[in-house]
Amino acid sequence: YVVVTPVDSQGVEGHVSKQVKVTPRAGLGVLNDTGITFGGYEPDLTKKNRGKKGNDIGCTSNIKSKQDCHQGRDATHNNDSDGHAGFSFTKISNTGAPLAATATNWSCVKDEVTGLVWERKIPKVFDLHNEWNLYYWHNTDEENYGGKANTMFCHESSAKKVLDMFGLPGLLEVKGVCKKSTQSFVNKINKIGLCGKKDWRLPTIEELRSIVDYSSSPSIDQTYFPRTPASFFWSSSPDVGQSPSLGKFTSNPWGISFSDGHGMRRDANKGGKVRLVRFGE
Repeated sequence: YVVVTPVDSQGVEGHVSKQVKVTPRAGLGVLNDTGITFGGYEPDLTKKNRGKKGNDIGCTSNIKSKQDCHQGRDATHNNDSDGHAGFSFTKISNTGAPLAATATNWSCVKDEVTGLVWERKIPKVFDLHNEWNLYYWHNTDEENYGGKANTMFCHESSAKKVLDMFGLPGLLEVKGVCKKSTQSFVNKINKIGLCGKKDWRLPTIEELRSIVDYSSSPSIDQTYFPRTPASFFWSSSPDVGQSPSLGKFTSNPWGISFSDGHGMRRDANKGGKVRLVRFGE
Protein backbone atom coordinates (compact mmCIF):
# COMPACT_ATOMS: atom_id res chain seq x y z
CA TYR A 1 0.00 0.00 0.00
CA VAL A 2 1.22 3.52 -0.78
CA VAL A 3 0.17 7.13 -0.26
CA VAL A 4 1.25 10.21 -2.21
CA THR A 5 2.22 13.52 -0.60
CA PRO A 6 2.48 16.50 -2.99
CA VAL A 7 5.32 18.96 -2.33
CA ASP A 8 5.61 22.37 -4.03
CA SER A 9 8.79 24.16 -5.07
CA GLN A 10 9.02 25.76 -1.62
CA GLY A 11 8.95 22.41 0.13
CA VAL A 12 5.43 22.86 1.47
CA GLU A 13 3.53 19.60 1.67
CA GLY A 14 -0.08 19.26 0.58
CA HIS A 15 -2.78 16.85 1.67
CA VAL A 16 -1.80 13.20 1.77
CA SER A 17 -3.67 11.04 -0.73
CA LYS A 18 -5.81 8.09 0.14
CA GLN A 19 -4.09 4.75 0.60
CA VAL A 20 -3.73 2.88 -2.67
CA LYS A 21 -3.04 -0.82 -3.13
CA VAL A 22 -0.10 -1.46 -5.46
CA THR A 23 0.77 -4.95 -6.72
CA PRO A 24 4.43 -5.36 -7.72
CA ARG A 25 4.80 -6.81 -11.19
CA ALA A 26 7.59 -8.62 -12.90
CA GLY A 27 9.60 -6.89 -15.53
CA LEU A 28 11.52 -3.81 -14.47
CA GLY A 29 13.37 -4.34 -17.74
CA VAL A 30 14.58 -7.80 -16.71
CA LEU A 31 13.55 -10.86 -18.71
CA ASN A 32 14.36 -14.54 -18.68
CA ASP A 33 15.73 -16.22 -21.78
CA THR A 34 14.07 -19.03 -23.72
CA GLY A 35 16.11 -22.01 -22.55
CA ILE A 36 17.11 -22.78 -26.15
CA THR A 37 20.83 -23.62 -26.30
CA PHE A 38 20.93 -25.13 -29.78
CA GLY A 39 20.73 -23.54 -33.21
CA GLY A 40 20.09 -24.58 -36.77
CA TYR A 41 22.29 -25.19 -39.77
CA GLU A 42 21.83 -23.41 -43.06
CA PRO A 43 19.89 -25.67 -45.43
CA ASP A 44 22.06 -27.84 -47.66
CA LEU A 45 20.71 -26.43 -50.89
CA THR A 46 23.43 -27.89 -53.12
CA LYS A 47 23.59 -31.18 -51.20
CA LYS A 48 27.37 -30.75 -51.28
CA ASN A 49 29.61 -28.74 -48.94
CA ARG A 50 27.05 -25.95 -48.65
CA GLY A 51 25.88 -26.72 -45.17
CA LYS A 52 24.19 -29.23 -42.94
CA LYS A 53 20.62 -30.07 -42.15
CA GLY A 54 18.92 -30.23 -38.79
CA ASN A 55 19.78 -28.73 -35.41
CA ASP A 56 23.21 -27.71 -34.22
CA ILE A 57 23.45 -28.86 -30.61
CA GLY A 58 26.69 -26.95 -30.01
CA CYS A 59 25.34 -23.62 -31.29
CA THR A 60 28.24 -23.34 -33.77
CA SER A 61 26.30 -23.49 -37.02
CA ASN A 62 27.26 -22.06 -40.40
CA ILE A 63 24.57 -19.37 -40.24
CA LYS A 64 26.33 -16.00 -40.03
CA SER A 65 23.61 -14.02 -38.25
CA LYS A 66 23.20 -14.71 -34.55
CA GLN A 67 20.52 -17.16 -33.49
CA ASP A 68 18.65 -17.43 -30.20
CA CYS A 69 21.37 -19.64 -28.69
CA HIS A 70 24.04 -16.99 -29.38
CA GLN A 71 22.54 -14.26 -27.22
CA GLY A 72 20.75 -13.59 -23.95
CA ARG A 73 21.25 -15.28 -20.59
CA ASP A 74 21.36 -18.74 -22.16
CA ALA A 75 24.63 -17.65 -23.79
CA THR A 76 26.07 -15.40 -21.07
CA HIS A 77 24.91 -17.27 -17.93
CA ASN A 78 24.67 -20.87 -19.12
CA ASN A 79 25.13 -22.57 -15.76
CA ASP A 80 22.90 -25.48 -14.82
CA SER A 81 23.82 -25.30 -11.12
CA ASP A 82 20.74 -23.20 -10.30
CA GLY A 83 18.47 -23.85 -13.26
CA HIS A 84 18.65 -24.91 -16.88
CA ALA A 85 20.84 -22.70 -19.10
CA GLY A 86 20.27 -19.03 -18.20
CA PHE A 87 17.53 -19.61 -15.65
CA SER A 88 18.45 -18.97 -12.01
CA PHE A 89 16.21 -20.36 -9.27
CA THR A 90 16.35 -20.77 -5.48
CA LYS A 91 14.30 -23.31 -3.55
CA ILE A 92 12.29 -21.82 -0.66
CA SER A 93 11.01 -23.62 2.44
CA ASN A 94 7.43 -23.29 3.67
CA THR A 95 8.69 -20.84 6.30
CA GLY A 96 10.22 -18.62 3.61
CA ALA A 97 13.86 -19.59 4.13
CA PRO A 98 16.15 -20.08 1.10
CA LEU A 99 17.42 -23.63 0.67
CA ALA A 100 20.36 -25.28 -1.06
CA ALA A 101 19.94 -26.42 -4.65
CA THR A 102 20.25 -30.00 -3.38
CA ALA A 103 17.28 -29.68 -1.00
CA THR A 104 14.62 -32.34 -1.51
CA ASN A 105 11.78 -30.67 0.40
CA TRP A 106 10.70 -27.19 -0.70
CA SER A 107 7.40 -25.34 -1.12
CA CYS A 108 8.22 -22.37 -3.34
CA VAL A 109 10.75 -21.31 -5.95
CA LYS A 110 12.27 -17.84 -6.32
CA ASP A 111 13.28 -16.68 -9.78
CA GLU A 112 16.50 -14.75 -9.18
CA VAL A 113 16.21 -13.00 -12.55
CA THR A 114 12.69 -11.55 -12.32
CA GLY A 115 12.35 -11.54 -8.52
CA LEU A 116 9.12 -13.53 -8.67
CA VAL A 117 8.39 -16.33 -6.20
CA TRP A 118 6.34 -19.28 -7.44
CA GLU A 119 4.23 -21.97 -5.81
CA ARG A 120 5.53 -25.51 -6.16
CA LYS A 121 3.18 -28.35 -7.15
CA ILE A 122 3.35 -31.76 -5.48
CA PRO A 123 2.01 -35.26 -6.22
CA LYS A 124 0.14 -35.73 -2.93
CA VAL A 125 -3.48 -36.62 -3.76
CA PHE A 126 -6.15 -34.34 -2.21
CA ASP A 127 -3.49 -31.73 -1.32
CA LEU A 128 -4.13 -28.07 -2.16
CA HIS A 129 -0.96 -28.04 -4.25
CA ASN A 130 -1.60 -31.25 -6.18
CA GLU A 131 -0.40 -30.85 -9.75
CA TRP A 132 -3.65 -32.15 -11.27
CA ASN A 133 -6.10 -29.88 -9.42
CA LEU A 134 -8.38 -27.99 -11.82
CA TYR A 135 -9.98 -24.56 -11.42
CA TYR A 136 -12.37 -22.42 -13.43
CA TRP A 137 -11.33 -18.79 -13.90
CA HIS A 138 -12.60 -16.11 -11.53
CA ASN A 139 -10.53 -13.02 -10.78
CA THR A 140 -11.62 -10.18 -8.47
CA ASP A 141 -8.53 -8.05 -9.18
CA GLU A 142 -9.93 -4.65 -10.22
CA GLU A 143 -7.54 -4.47 -13.19
CA ASN A 144 -8.48 -7.91 -14.50
CA TYR A 145 -12.00 -8.45 -13.24
CA GLY A 146 -13.92 -11.29 -14.81
CA GLY A 147 -15.42 -14.71 -14.46
CA LYS A 148 -18.19 -15.94 -12.22
CA ALA A 149 -18.23 -16.26 -8.47
CA ASN A 150 -19.75 -19.75 -8.36
CA THR A 151 -18.11 -21.76 -5.60
CA MET A 152 -17.73 -25.05 -7.44
CA PHE A 153 -18.50 -26.93 -10.63
CA CYS A 154 -18.80 -30.67 -10.20
CA HIS A 155 -19.85 -33.59 -12.35
CA GLU A 156 -21.48 -35.66 -9.63
CA SER A 157 -21.52 -38.96 -11.51
CA SER A 158 -17.81 -38.74 -12.30
CA ALA A 159 -17.02 -37.60 -8.78
CA LYS A 160 -18.95 -40.49 -7.28
CA LYS A 161 -16.95 -43.01 -9.30
CA VAL A 162 -13.68 -41.53 -8.09
CA LEU A 163 -14.89 -41.29 -4.50
CA ASP A 164 -16.01 -44.91 -4.54
CA MET A 165 -12.65 -45.94 -5.98
CA PHE A 166 -10.80 -44.25 -3.13
CA GLY A 167 -13.35 -45.27 -0.52
CA LEU A 168 -13.97 -41.66 0.46
CA PRO A 169 -17.74 -41.01 0.33
CA GLY A 170 -18.74 -37.42 0.93
CA LEU A 171 -15.50 -35.83 -0.25
CA LEU A 172 -16.36 -33.12 -2.79
CA GLU A 173 -13.09 -32.36 -4.52
CA VAL A 174 -10.97 -35.17 -5.91
CA LYS A 175 -8.02 -34.59 -8.19
CA GLY A 176 -9.77 -32.19 -10.53
CA VAL A 177 -13.12 -33.95 -10.84
CA CYS A 178 -14.70 -30.95 -9.12
CA LYS A 179 -13.39 -27.52 -10.11
CA LYS A 180 -13.19 -24.64 -7.65
CA SER A 181 -12.48 -21.09 -8.77
CA THR A 182 -9.03 -19.62 -9.16
CA GLN A 183 -10.04 -16.84 -6.76
CA SER A 184 -11.09 -19.27 -4.04
CA PHE A 185 -7.70 -20.99 -4.39
CA VAL A 186 -5.89 -17.65 -4.07
CA ASN A 187 -7.91 -16.79 -0.96
CA LYS A 188 -7.22 -20.14 0.64
CA ILE A 189 -3.46 -20.01 0.01
CA ASN A 190 -3.24 -16.47 1.39
CA LYS A 191 -5.15 -17.52 4.48
CA ILE A 192 -2.67 -20.33 5.05
CA GLY A 193 0.34 -18.13 4.35
CA LEU A 194 2.33 -20.27 1.90
CA CYS A 195 6.07 -19.85 2.45
CA GLY A 196 5.32 -17.28 5.15
CA LYS A 197 3.56 -14.83 2.81
CA LYS A 198 -0.05 -13.77 2.24
CA ASP A 199 0.11 -11.81 -1.01
CA TRP A 200 -0.19 -14.67 -3.50
CA ARG A 201 -2.10 -14.08 -6.74
CA LEU A 202 -2.62 -15.34 -10.27
CA PRO A 203 0.32 -14.42 -12.52
CA THR A 204 -0.12 -12.21 -15.56
CA ILE A 205 0.34 -13.93 -18.91
CA GLU A 206 3.86 -12.46 -19.27
CA GLU A 207 4.84 -13.46 -15.74
CA LEU A 208 3.72 -17.01 -16.44
CA ARG A 209 5.58 -16.97 -19.75
CA SER A 210 8.77 -15.92 -17.92
CA ILE A 211 9.29 -19.45 -16.51
CA VAL A 212 8.67 -21.21 -19.83
CA ASP A 213 11.65 -23.27 -20.99
CA TYR A 214 11.11 -23.81 -24.70
CA SER A 215 13.76 -26.52 -24.92
CA SER A 216 11.66 -29.21 -23.25
CA SER A 217 8.19 -30.60 -22.68
CA PRO A 218 6.76 -29.97 -20.17
CA SER A 219 8.21 -26.55 -21.01
CA ILE A 220 9.60 -25.71 -17.59
CA ASP A 221 12.67 -26.59 -15.51
CA GLN A 222 11.65 -29.93 -13.99
CA THR A 223 14.45 -29.78 -11.42
CA TYR A 224 12.88 -26.82 -9.64
CA PHE A 225 9.28 -27.32 -10.80
CA PRO A 226 8.92 -31.12 -10.77
CA ARG A 227 5.69 -32.89 -11.71
CA THR A 228 4.45 -30.01 -13.83
CA PRO A 229 1.85 -31.40 -16.25
CA ALA A 230 2.28 -30.57 -19.93
CA SER A 231 -1.08 -28.83 -19.92
CA PHE A 232 -2.90 -25.50 -19.58
CA PHE A 233 -2.27 -23.08 -16.67
CA TRP A 234 -4.39 -19.98 -16.05
CA SER A 235 -3.06 -16.41 -15.96
CA SER A 236 -4.84 -13.33 -14.59
CA SER A 237 -4.88 -11.67 -18.03
CA PRO A 238 -8.36 -11.26 -19.56
CA ASP A 239 -9.18 -11.36 -23.24
CA VAL A 240 -9.15 -7.73 -24.38
CA GLY A 241 -11.15 -8.65 -27.46
CA GLN A 242 -14.38 -9.34 -25.61
CA SER A 243 -17.63 -7.69 -26.73
CA PRO A 244 -18.44 -4.41 -24.92
CA SER A 245 -21.94 -5.78 -24.33
CA LEU A 246 -20.40 -8.22 -21.84
CA GLY A 247 -19.15 -5.39 -19.64
CA LYS A 248 -16.37 -6.53 -17.34
CA PHE A 249 -17.19 -10.19 -17.71
CA THR A 250 -14.45 -12.09 -19.51
CA SER A 251 -15.25 -15.46 -21.01
CA ASN A 252 -11.91 -16.39 -22.56
CA PRO A 253 -8.94 -15.35 -20.37
CA TRP A 254 -5.36 -16.16 -21.29
CA GLY A 255 -3.08 -18.92 -20.08
CA ILE A 256 -0.01 -20.91 -21.08
CA SER A 257 0.10 -24.48 -22.33
CA PHE A 258 3.15 -26.08 -20.74
CA SER A 259 3.23 -28.73 -23.42
CA ASP A 260 5.22 -26.33 -25.59
CA GLY A 261 4.90 -22.92 -23.93
CA HIS A 262 2.42 -21.26 -26.27
CA GLY A 263 -0.14 -18.76 -25.02
CA MET A 264 -3.80 -19.47 -25.59
CA ARG A 265 -7.28 -18.43 -24.49
CA ARG A 266 -9.75 -20.73 -22.81
CA ASP A 267 -13.38 -20.60 -21.76
CA ALA A 268 -13.40 -19.38 -18.15
CA ASN A 269 -15.75 -22.22 -17.23
CA LYS A 270 -13.31 -24.87 -18.43
CA GLY A 271 -10.85 -26.51 -16.08
CA GLY A 272 -7.32 -25.18 -15.94
CA LYS A 273 -4.37 -25.59 -13.61
CA VAL A 274 -2.92 -22.80 -11.47
CA ARG A 275 0.54 -21.86 -10.24
CA LEU A 276 0.38 -18.85 -7.93
CA VAL A 277 3.00 -16.13 -7.77
CA ARG A 278 4.11 -13.21 -5.62
CA PHE A 279 6.87 -10.63 -5.85
CA GLY A 280 9.77 -11.51 -3.54
CA GLU A 281 11.38 -8.90 -1.33
